[in-house]
Amino acid sequence: MTTTAIFVASFLASALESVEALTVLIALAFVRSWRPVIYGAGAALILLGAAGGSLGAAMGLVPERALQLAVGLLLALVAASWLIKSAKRITGRRSGRDQAARFTQHRTRLEENQLTNQQSSAAADWITGIAAFKAVLLDGLEVIFVVIGLGGANAPEAAISGALLGAALIFTIGAALRRPLARLPEDAIMFWTSALLLAFATRWVAAGINVDWVWGELAVAATTGFFAGAAWLGARFGDDYQKQEKSPEMTNSAHQSAAEDHGAAKLAAAVASKLARLIWADRWVALGLVGTIIIVAAATSIWAYLFSASPVWMVTLLIFGLGFVVMRGASR
Repeated sequence: MTTTAIFVASFLASALESVEALTVLIALAFVRSWRPVIYGAGAALILLGAAGGSLGAAMGLVPERALQLAVGLLLALVAASWLIKSAKRITGRRSGRDQAARFTQHRTRLEENQLTNQQSSAAADWITGIAAFKAVLLDGLEVIFVVIGLGGANAPEAAISGALLGAALIFTIGAALRRPLARLPEDAIMFWTSALLLAFATRWVAAGINVDWVWGELAVAATTGFFAGAAWLGARFGDDYQKQEKSPEMTNSAHQSAAEDHGAAKLAAAVASKLARLIWADRWVALGLVGTIIIVAAATSIWAYLFSASPVWMVTLLIFGLGFVVMRGASR
């Protein structure tokens, strides 16, 4: 059951990020051609695969408990950010994803850039390939973080295969249709996927700080529902709740630069910015998550020292603490 859930969570997370990248790739191919887009995207996938393999090999050198805590915290930071954003979208506090509108915006910018900057065919192909490389690389970084967080402590094969299948399915469908997947209910899928990811993160963190995880997979399912409910309540009944009527969200600022300069410095800056947003998207949420884990870890150590046992209720304290942080983050 755990392996299946990890596969499904990885599949959905990878598919969601692939939808984002696909919109940019189709816009690039529409304005230029598919050949440089395929070359650029393929190079990014090779680099992501090498990076993921290197990180996987390095994790084998880390002690098991430290690894569980590290990947759990990493996954919690990413999942909480996703959950809060998607909760705000489905409750109307934040504009939702609209791939058709994003495609139109990207295509318009690319066409304007093509008219403004007269370039040779080879130069235009090069810029298109770099833009495709950048789009896939930046969204792929999130997938790598999720795969490491899900499979680094348990069942890496399930996490990797789920991510590969999710990306392959979305890119295959997009290549066949030659248009963005605008009808996919991204916000709802992201909401439940991120709640599941946060439940797995909690399980790995609990193992890392020596807190007993009781009831196995049933607890993962219940925790998923609890985190989803906490995020929805926070977004729906926050102090400043009001429906937003805004243009569709451009979910990755890096994608907005598809028609801009793509030098090495720009690319490195975009990657650094992406990594920073993944880990530090909301500093108060990040500090809340880390603080909760530290408090529960300290309480567990003190209790174990005094009574030579780890109490079952510590995992409840961890779950409720993380849920409170998510609810407060969604309410802001």
